[in-house]
Amino acid sequence: MNRLNAGKLSLIIGEVPLTVHFDNLDFLVENRDRLMNFITAEHDDSINIYVELVPYSEFKSALNDLDSPIITKTSKHVYQILWNGLEGEFSMEEMVGKLKCSHHVGVNSFLRIIFSLVLLEDKGFITHASSLIRNGKGYIFPGKSGAGKTTITRLTEDSILLSDEVSLVKKSNNQFKVFGTPFWGELAIGGINTSINLDKVLFPIQDGNNYLKELKPLQALENLLPNVIFYYNDNELEKELFELCNEFVNSIPQYELHFKMEPTFWRCIEC
Repeated sequence: MNRLNAGKLSLIIGEVPLTVHFDNLDFLVENRDRLMNFITAEHDDSINIYVELVPYSEFKSALNDLDSPIITKTSKHVYQILWNGLEGEFSMEEMVGKLKCSHHVGVNSFLRIIFSLVLLEDKGFITHASSLIRNGKGYIFPGKSGAGKTTITRLTEDSILLSDEVSLVKKSNNQFKVFGTPFWGELAIGGINTSINLDKVLFPIQDGNNYLKELKPLQALENLLPNVIFYYNDNELEKELFELCNEFVNSIPQYELHFKMEPTFWRCIEC
C-alpha cells in the first residue's frame, strides 16, 4: 500500500491512542468532521492505520454486498478484513492496519472491527447500545435495531450523549466504565469523548407503561451477548470475551427497561 501521506489524524477512543494516515486530503477532511470529538495532540505510542482511497468500482462485486465482514487470520498475528467497500489487514503484533476503502463509512467500519479486537487486551468490548450520562451517572442501553436505543437518546435532552449506536465498555481501576465513541447511528452525531462509571445497564423494551424488571446475571448475559460486537472466529478470544461479559453482568445492576415514548421513563430509572 502507498504510504505517501496527505495528512493524519491522532485520536483517543476509549483511552486507546491511534493515528490514522490518509493519502487523500479531501478524504482526511471528510473523516475529520466525523471524528472531530476524538482528535487529540500527536502521540508516539499508538495504533497506526494507513488509509488509501480507491474508487468503489475497484472492489469486487462480492465485496459490495456482504451483511457482515469476512475476517481471515492469515498468520499468527495478522487478520485480513473484507467488507462492503473496504479491504484491509491488521497486525496485532505491530499494531498496524492497512486499509483500502471508497467512503468514510469504510474507515468507521474498519475502526469498529479493530476495536472489537484490541479492546479485549484492555478488558474492554464494544456493543450495540446507546449510552448517556445523566445527573452524574452513566447508563447503557443495549439492543438490536428497533429496540429503542436511539429513541431513548432523543427523549433525553438533558444528558451527555456517549453514543446512540455503538458503546464502548472497559474495566478500569476495578470499575466498569462506559466511554463515548464516534460510532453513531440514526442521530448522525458523534459522542462526547469522556467516560463514567456505569450505574445501571438497561435493556430497552417499548411498552405502554414505564417500569424496570431486574435481571439475574444469567438472564442479563443472555441479553447482552447477542449485542456484543465481535467478528472473529477464535475459540480462545471468544472464551476471553465471554468471561469478561460474565464479570460485567455480575458487577453492574441489570434491568429490562419497559418504557413509553416519553421522557417520564427516567422516573423509574432514577428512583
